[in-house]
Amino acid sequence: MAWESLLGQTGGHQALQAALGLIAIQVGMGMVIKMAQTDGSSSLSPSGSSTMSELAKLVLSAVLFRRECARRRNRGIGPKAAGDKSHGGSFDHGDDAELEGHGSSLNLCLLWRYFKGDVGMDKRLGYYLLALCYALINNLVFASNKLADAGTVQLVSSGGTLVTAMLMMAGLKAALARTQWAAIWIQSLGLVLAQYEPSKGAACHWSTYLLLVVQLLLSAASSLYNQHLLKSSDSSLHADNMMLFGSGAVINLGFHVLLGLVSSSEPGLLQGYNSAGAVLVVLNVFAGIAVTCVYKHADAVVACLATATATAMLLCAPPLFSGTKLGVLVIPGTALVFAASWLYVASPLPKSAESRLVTTSWGSGRRRALSLALTLATAVIVALLAEVEAEAPLAMDAAPALETTLSALSPVAHSPVAHSPVAHSPFAHSLAMVRWNSARPERIPLLTKYAPFFDTLHLSMPGLMPDRDAGFYNWTHDQFVEIELVYMQVANMMHMALSEHARIDGLLFFHFDAWVDPLAWPPSQQHMWASYGTPHYACINDTKAYDWWGWSRGFHKAAMAAMEALDQLGLDYRLRRDEWCVGWSDIYWIPRRFFADFVLLSHIFARFKVFHEVAIATMLHIIDSTRRGASAQSLLTLVDDCWGSCCSSNPTVTNVLEARCGHRLDYLSPAVYQPYYDKLDRQARMLHQPRR
Repeated sequence: MAWESLLGQTGGHQALQAALGLIAIQVGMGMVIKMAQTDGSSSLSPSGSSTMSELAKLVLSAVLFRRECARRRNRGIGPKAAGDKSHGGSFDHGDDAELEGHGSSLNLCLLWRYFKGDVGMDKRLGYYLLALCYALINNLVFASNKLADAGTVQLVSSGGTLVTAMLMMAGLKAALARTQWAAIWIQSLGLVLAQYEPSKGAACHWSTYLLLVVQLLLSAASSLYNQHLLKSSDSSLHADNMMLFGSGAVINLGFHVLLGLVSSSEPGLLQGYNSAGAVLVVLNVFAGIAVTCVYKHADAVVACLATATATAMLLCAPPLFSGTKLGVLVIPGTALVFAASWLYVASPLPKSAESRLVTTSWGSGRRRALSLALTLATAVIVALLAEVEAEAPLAMDAAPALETTLSALSPVAHSPVAHSPVAHSPFAHSLAMVRWNSARPERIPLLTKYAPFFDTLHLSMPGLMPDRDAGFYNWTHDQFVEIELVYMQVANMMHMALSEHARIDGLLFFHFDAWVDPLAWPPSQQHMWASYGTPHYACINDTKAYDWWGWSRGFHKAAMAAMEALDQLGLDYRLRRDEWCVGWSDIYWIPRRFFADFVLLSHIFARFKVFHEVAIATMLHIIDSTRRGASAQSLLTLVDDCWGSCCSSNPTVTNVLEARCGHRLDYLSPAVYQPYYDKLDRQARMLHQPRR
């Protein structure tokens, strides 16, 4: 019964077929992207890959339009006259040349007449502006994925159906039944629930949210305008597609040339394609055709529901590909999405009222002026977006591979194949510092398996170089012996990075018996983070507020002495002399932009012999309080999904394989640690760069 109301409408069968096809294609795209991660890939140019897919769509649409025109000619239906919205006119005596050789190939002149009759000048301008809008959306998506984690992008995009419905009601004067409004709200809630993870997520700068909202509004408005153009006359769907995709190919090619001039990092037009990339281009072509069929025979809300359904299906995919667990709310959220889609199509769909949209007929001079002005404005925006730097805050999501799968579905109509993911380590330009507090050289071969994921792997172990002084260190090794002040050696490495290694973007510190899954982190980490285990991070001014063994040894007094000395320097640090912090310090990350602060503070705290679990937590708190200024957004994130704590032991093999970080590995139990290092080997083979 759910589909009968849809099938009962004019074009209902086509609408159903197009919607189901769109779902199948988008799910297929997500799966291909996910499977491509195991083979590796190269990055594609967003505008370049869009050019290729739009060109392929144009060719396919032209073939279909030519076949349709041949059928019209065989039935004696000639090209439409300008401004004629009927299906077509008859051939007159002046058309004998075209009628000769009935059934033979159409000549280009007649095919062009059919095209001009179906797509008038105003409609051509509309499709050109629509293609311009889609090109801008593609670049907004690319910029959004650099500024925010994919989970945040998808959560904002979850409101797409609701926004589209509201704009359809306001702009197209369309009416929706109350049941349909309920379905739309339920679908939006279902998507949010399916993608929500308690205690995880990322906060972004307000400008990033503004960009996401603009992208959402622009995508919804474009979908509705596309729907209006398709339904404004009884023209050929394939002719409309030819105009849209042809304009898209030209515009994206122009933007590709422009970006090549303003950005040296822009890949070549054909660069980065492999078998998976080629399959994605083909799927993107069919997705573009399918979504225009949905707009033509149904409406933009149905297209949004189809995409939401595909997204919900892909949210259930991780166990099928990587063995990871589903989020706690994926199943109920997915069920809500399916139920909402059924509820929407089960309700009677009122006849849309696109004809009430106010339209304007433009003169040729005004058309050219409008097209030129909007093209230049869009080109400027695209060039500016290309310069956006990745400043994404830390996203607490243990399944980054799924994020790339979901991001392939936005926007609906023209999702850029350029966003197909690459197996690339987020620490490719980072320094990893692995610390031993005692000599365990037999463990070094296992720890070197981290090397492919980092720019440099630094090993820190007492007695590592017995022929050198205890204080000797270089870029790859040190033998620092003061265990309680190990942060001083971390500062030494940061100082070396600042003075000699400009490519290093941050430092990840972890003990040799910890584990850190290098591919389970977001691509850009501009915030500090530390693992949240015992002793739990806390800043206090009274030892009674936190029960910890270190207070009896006076660790807090040394910290307060260091704070007083720092305050007397008259620097711009925000601190309280009577406040100190404590926290687990076996795993933490410091971005390069905070290296100088960490180096300075380490020298002061080491001078007063402040214990590392007090010193590091206090220094991170000072940096956070000072550098965030008036912002309420902390620059320090506590990672609460690391397994264990300072003194935990005996993790299971399941703990080690599922948690993205943890402490401690038992190196006397090969059955536990070996599967993890085998996993590292598999991940290393996924990287686009060769193992070192």
